Amino acid sequence: AGDGTVVMPTRAEVDAFLTSEHWVDVFAVVRRAVAANDSLGLKNTGVLAGYAFSQGDMDGREAVDRFEATVAAAADGRGDEARDLRRILERYNADDCMATAAVRRWLRRGAPGIPGVEDVAVPERSDG
Repeated sequence: AGDGTVVMPTRAEVDAFLTSEHWVDVFAVVRRAVAANDSLGLKNTGVLAGYAFSQGDMDGREAVDRFEATVAAAADGRGDEARDLRRILERYNADDCMATAAVRRWLRRGAPGIPGVEDVAVPERSDG
């Protein structure tokens, strides 16, 4: 909507996007284009691409733990605590979105020693 309202897509719209030519699995491109001695996960690749994570000390396991704590706090009527935990999780998730965009830009412009993404063959997806 043009008024700034966020409209969540339907499941069918998400599925249509994921199977369209517009969807690119950035991790698949990273695995084909980047050689590393460490993990090629987003937390490492994002840093290589120049992204600084605001929740740098939180990993996926801690995010799940915080989500469970958020649900418990809300269920127990601890609204302020639930709100604070939810904001941390929102920032963590936003970091992942922005880091993915940074990695995409990095690959598109030809990261140091890496060909531009147009030159990297992306493997066909297997939907099953």
